Amino acid sequence: MKKPDHINELKNFTGSPDDARVKVRTVQLLWGEISRSTVWRLIKANKIPKPEKIGGGINTWRVGDLREALKKLGGQQ
Repeated sequence: MKKPDHINELKNFTGSPDDARVKVRTVQLLWGEISRSTVWRLIKANKIPKPEKIGGGINTWRVGDLREALKKLGGQQ
């Protein structure tokens, strides 16, 4: 039985080095399947790090930056 794509994306994130890059879909999943607009609202509120653009205007995030943001989120109760 094939696993849903979101499970594979999160599994790939977990096994990725800190300097690996991910796209917005992975960020959406990490923060609880939020919408793209919510991603941008959280970036504006400094709760998610800003992405960096790569060729073609594609936004990507460093895995290490997202891990740090998730650690901070976990400690904020």
